Amino acid sequence: MFPFLRSISNARSVLAAALIMTTAVCGLAQDSPANVQQATVTIYRKGGDARVHPSVFAAGTAPVELDPKTYAQFQVSPVPMVVTSTVPIAGHLRASLPTPTGAWTRFLGCAAIDWQHWTSANPDNLEDCYQNLKGAWEGCGIKAPEGVDSPALTEPVPPSCEHELEGSANPYRLLMMVHLGKSVPFDVEPGESYFFRWSGKGRDTVLEQVDEQTARREMKRMHAAQP
Repeated sequence: MFPFLRSISNARSVLAAALIMTTAVCGLAQDSPANVQQATVTIYRKGGDARVHPSVFAAGTAPVELDPKTYAQFQVSPVPMVVTSTVPIAGHLRASLPTPTGAWTRFLGCAAIDWQHWTSANPDNLEDCYQNLKGAWEGCGIKAPEGVDSPALTEPVPPSCEHELEGSANPYRLLMMVHLGKSVPFDVEPGESYFFRWSGKGRDTVLEQVDEQTARREMKRMHAAQP
């Protein structure tokens, strides 16, 4: 083979190798997000009064209502995580609320919440919003409700406070349910499984992390809760 032909052939080989390497690297870059292994979080309820229905969720997931002898399972990313249960008299929670209006949405904590994805909100923002909204209700002469079923949530807002508290009743009820419930922060490792047991009566509730062996034993004959 003539020298210049050999040079062309070598150049083509180098170019082909470079293209293959570039394609491989690009493929790895595209696949890497999908290869991030999620973790599994399970929250279960052994028994208790069948008339009470706490809602449970992991941050960023839709709430699930737990009946006795049921469990809820969530797939989560390997990041610092929080699991939450509401007061058991609360009933089912919606995962999304319409974007509210009113001056209260600019309160500390409230302004940082995306109400269409509120379970992803920082728990500190949820608590700050609750406390500031509670103070606004009291400042307008409306006693803060002591329970989620309090008729105070349906009382008419005084005309002088309509602008400030417009559209706050449903978010306030939601925030109260979370405030009166339990939250447990923990770190998540990819591919791992985490188990939490809910128990309680009335507002005296417990949400605690348990080891897998204990959870598997206690979850025998349980079924998945309906979303």
